[in-house]
Amino acid sequence: ANMFSSSWRFLQSSVGKLPSAVGQGQPNSRSLLPLVRRRPSTLPTTSRRRLSSSSEQSSSHHQKPPGKKTSELSIALGFLTIGVIAYFHIRDRIRRQNAVTMGATYVDVPTSFGAQVYQAMPTRLASRVWGWVHHRELPTWMRTPVYQLWTRIFDCKLDEMAVEDLESYKNLNEFFTRDLKPGIRPITGAGGLASPVDARVLICGEVESDNDHLEQVKGMTYTLSAFLGSPVRHWAPKAPAPDKKLFHAVLYLAPGDYHGYHSPVEWRVKSRRHFVGNLFSVNPSIATKFPFLFALNERLVLFGEWEHGFFSMSPVGATNVGSMTLDWEQNLVTNQDSDLMHTYYERTYSKEVSLSKGEHVGKFHLGSTIVLVFEAPQSFQWKVQSGDKISLGQRIGEY
Repeated sequence: ANMFSSSWRFLQSSVGKLPSAVGQGQPNSRSLLPLVRRRPSTLPTTSRRRLSSSSEQSSSHHQKPPGKKTSELSIALGFLTIGVIAYFHIRDRIRRQNAVTMGATYVDVPTSFGAQVYQAMPTRLASRVWGWVHHRELPTWMRTPVYQLWTRIFDCKLDEMAVEDLESYKNLNEFFTRDLKPGIRPITGAGGLASPVDARVLICGEVESDNDHLEQVKGMTYTLSAFLGSPVRHWAPKAPAPDKKLFHAVLYLAPGDYHGYHSPVEWRVKSRRHFVGNLFSVNPSIATKFPFLFALNERLVLFGEWEHGFFSMSPVGATNVGSMTLDWEQNLVTNQDSDLMHTYYERTYSKEVSLSKGEHVGKFHLGSTIVLVFEAPQSFQWKVQSGDKISLGQRIGEY
């Protein structure tokens, strides 16, 4: 009633004297309809808000609650996740069966939660893509500026290259695997252990006879059996001869280093194992956070003997460094999608591969790590320590 009375007073003041057809002070709704249509609503603000609120409430009853849509999406994503996990489990089981049939051996390596999260990253795929990019031929005009930029970032020594003409390197891979000038790295003589690479020493020391653990960096370990594979004691007995000890070293190659690896001693390679694994970064800042890092990564382990007993040399892959080669195995290919993770394939050479000290063994196709594990006389002493920068051929130990 109050609403109607207010509206009526407003019409009276606006229109003035009403037509006689209205009569008796009662408005004729039909005659006033045009006027009402031409005027804005005269309802009080409070009333309009009430009407709007009640209208929204009534319309909301006909809309689907937003929480229901979110719930349905969450359920769908949950089923999708379970399906993807199940697919990979089934695929790995089939691959494991096929791998065992083909002579592969499964290696059970303990992993931390951080390593499991790291494993979810597509590092192997990224390395294959990076390898594809490395092998794309660069236009001649682009080669010199690209290689010079890489040199400034990673401190490459261009004056040590066998071929100094940068335009002669057709792609990034040729530049990364460049050869050194003959004689630029003199090899240490008798009685010395030569560095197999240009690198930085991450760790070097003695393997305790009652301890299966090795240090990858200070305070972070992995086991000898997980790294070399089982049975490892056939190669490196837990109790060496009374006059000998077991030693190890980890040598890290930076992206700007020379990428070839050479023989540190004169020895005979009897077999090798190709371990299919992850391609985690082996940068020291990463190696300090993940135990068993080297035992998880893809690697080649060379087994053999030198004058003082057991000797092994292992090139280890890393992020963007899945490709490792051996000079005497041209058909060896690493970082393949069809390979089953954490298995190894072993090849025993019918004819031992004899290597002289300083002889070229193979190449990394970017940069990574070399791990040495060997028997030596008790008098053996390291001539380097953690953090030292070393060059190929340099005496890093003596006996």
